[in-house]
Amino acid sequence: MYDYFQESVGNNVYSREDYHRKWQNNSNYHIEYVPNTTDIKVFYQEEYICYAHFFDNRYQRVSYINYFDGPYETRRKVKREIYDARGFLSNVKILGEKQQVLTESYYSPSGEEKIICYYNFKQELSRIQLLNYKNESFYFKNKNDWQAFFLDEINQEDVLFFSDRTQSVIESVTLMKTKAKLIPVIHNVHLRAPFEPKTSEITSPYQELFNQLDYTTALVASTTHQAEELNQRLPENVKAYPIPVGYIKEIKQVTFKKRNPYKLICMARYYSEKQLLHQIKIVEELLPKFPKLELHLFGYGDATDNFKEEKMLKSYVKKNQLEKHVFFRGYLTDLESEYNNAGAMLLTSSIEGFCLSLLEAVEHGVPVISYDIRYGPSEIIEDGKNGYLIKKNDNTQMKEKLDKLLSHPELQNEMSNNAYEVAKKFNQENIKKKWQQLLENEKGLTK
Repeated sequence: MYDYFQESVGNNVYSREDYHRKWQNNSNYHIEYVPNTTDIKVFYQEEYICYAHFFDNRYQRVSYINYFDGPYETRRKVKREIYDARGFLSNVKILGEKQQVLTESYYSPSGEEKIICYYNFKQELSRIQLLNYKNESFYFKNKNDWQAFFLDEINQEDVLFFSDRTQSVIESVTLMKTKAKLIPVIHNVHLRAPFEPKTSEITSPYQELFNQLDYTTALVASTTHQAEELNQRLPENVKAYPIPVGYIKEIKQVTFKKRNPYKLICMARYYSEKQLLHQIKIVEELLPKFPKLELHLFGYGDATDNFKEEKMLKSYVKKNQLEKHVFFRGYLTDLESEYNNAGAMLLTSSIEGFCLSLLEAVEHGVPVISYDIRYGPSEIIEDGKNGYLIKKNDNTQMKEKLDKLLSHPELQNEMSNNAYEVAKKFNQENIKKKWQQLLENEKGLTK
C-alpha cells in the first residue's frame, strides 16, 4: 500500500546520496566510526548533529539517520530519516518530547511528499493525508479507512485478494465500496481445542474472520486435515483448499555416512507449547545406552514472560549435568549444514500448523519422530517410512522409537533415504498446481 501511493512499486534501484563521502570531504564535518557496527557519528564544527546506520560495511547504502538538537550532553532526537533498501529517502519522522512521533511523511523516489500521518499526544494515529493522488488530496481518520480506499483503488472484476494476516485487513474489507473477493490463508491452528474440531472456539487471530465470512470467497489451509475440518464449519459457498505454506526447490542428497547418527535436532522457539523438556528428558534417559547422544535446540525464548521457559530448560540441563549433551544453539539463519549432519529430528509440540522445519528436515533426509498432533506432522511423516508418529505426549513411546532407530543404523539409513522421497511431494511444481487449481475454481483466471 505504501509503495503504491509512494509510486515506488517494483524492484527499481534508485540513485543514492553518498553521505559518507559528503561528510568525509567537507572540512566542516568530522565522523566517528562506531566499533563493531556499520554506524557513524557525525559532527558539524564539533557539534554532534546526527547518527547514521548503513546497510553495508562500505558505508554506501544508508539505512537511517537520526538527527539531534542542542549540545551533546542535553541532546534530543528530533528527526529520523529512513531510507528504502532500493536507495531513496522513504520516511521522515518528526519527534517531540520523549521521542514521541508527531508526524510521519512518506516520499516518492523523486522526493515528492505523498503521505502524511499525524499523531496525537497518546501516540495514536489521528489523521492520514494523501497528497497529490490523481491531482487531489484525500484525508482519512484511521488506517482502516485508508486501507479500504486502497483496496477499492486496485479492485477489479478478476482480482482475488489473499491475506495471511486477515485480522489486520478484515475491517477495511467491510468498509470497501466495491465487493472484494477475499481469500484468507490460515497458516496456524484455528481452534482453541484442536481435538474438538466441530465444537471448539476459534482462536483470537481468526475470530473476526469467522464473524465476517460474508466477505470471504474461499480459504487456504496448510494441510488436508485442517482444510477438511474447516469445511465442516464453513458455509457451503466458502471452500477451504489445502495448500502447503512451503515447498522445496531442489533436493541435494547427502549420504548417511556423512551424518552423525547420534545428533538430534529440533528447530523450535523455546516456548512452553513446544514441550522441549520432553526431548531433554528422553535424551537423559537414553544416555546410558547411547553415551554419544546429543540434542541441538535451535530457536529463541519468549521475552514477554522474561524468558521463563528458556530459563527453566537451561536450569534443568545444568542441574542434571547434561551440558555436554544438550545444546541451546539459538537462532541461526542458515541451517543447511545442521540438517545435513543430523541423524534424526524430534517434534514434541502440543499444537502446530504446517511446521516448516519439519518439511525442511525431510527435504534434507532427516528422519522425524513426532507427536501426532494437529495439523502438520501426519501430512509430512509417513509412519514407519521416514519417521514415526507418536500419540500426543506419549514420551515413553517416543523414547522407544528413538531407541529403535539408534539401535539399527540400517533402519536409520533407510528412513533417511525415504525422507528424500517423501519430500518430493512438496516440490515447487506440485504446490504450483494446487494454487492453479484454486484460481481456476474460484475465478477461471487461466481459462
